[in-house]
Amino acid sequence: MPRVNSSMTIVVIMVSLVVLGIFNIALADPDPANNQSDFSIKHGTKALQFQLGSAFSLRNDNGMSLAYKYFLGSKSALKLGIGLSGSFENTDTDSERYSYSDSSIYSEKISDDRNGNSIDMSIQYLKIHSVSPKLNFMWGLGPYLRYSRNHDEEKYSPNDSAWTEYKYDYDIFTPGISYTIGAEWFVSRRISVTADYGIAVYYSHRTQNDTRDDSNPQPSLTSKHTANAFGWNSMATTIGVSVYF
Repeated sequence: MPRVNSSMTIVVIMVSLVVLGIFNIALADPDPANNQSDFSIKHGTKALQFQLGSAFSLRNDNGMSLAYKYFLGSKSALKLGIGLSGSFENTDTDSERYSYSDSSIYSEKISDDRNGNSIDMSIQYLKIHSVSPKLNFMWGLGPYLRYSRNHDEEKYSPNDSAWTEYKYDYDIFTPGISYTIGAEWFVSRRISVTADYGIAVYYSHRTQNDTRDDSNPQPSLTSKHTANAFGWNSMATTIGVSVYF
């Protein structure tokens, strides 16, 4: 799994650089005098921010988010964001088991399919501190809401004629409050690169339905669970590109 996360980090950086280059070419002003980095942010200034990275999650999945920023002045703004994330993993395992009782070797097969999708919505009040015409530090605080749906299916076959299958379906509803800190560097008058990190305090409500079935001629077994939790979680660093207008 660390290898997957490292690969995702490289992809995030590469995609961010490509998007930045496209925006930089598309929005470049032909007059060099107008391409200064000290773009004036004031009340009513707006920005769209695109991010790739790990979103707040009870699972380790990756996603992307889009945010709209409306500035109340040069030192504060409101940020409305929406994020989507998903994961899929299919694992097939073949193994051989040696029996000491009859000195035989038995083949076993295990199939595991997992997938999940989630949507995040958030609003934050941002405070901005300008260090230089090109660099801003900022922090944000506000509520968020997350809903995720996940499915896990496992099939165990100890031989060619017998099998046992388990299915787990669960929904998670997660409201909370997030706090982020970050930095913003302007590469041109209207384009900036941002990096954010934060923590979240949350309440989680989870409902889960389990089903067990096998090759024996008997009805499948089903069960339902609910769980509530309070906690906090660190949020992974995200890299984004903002376009001002």
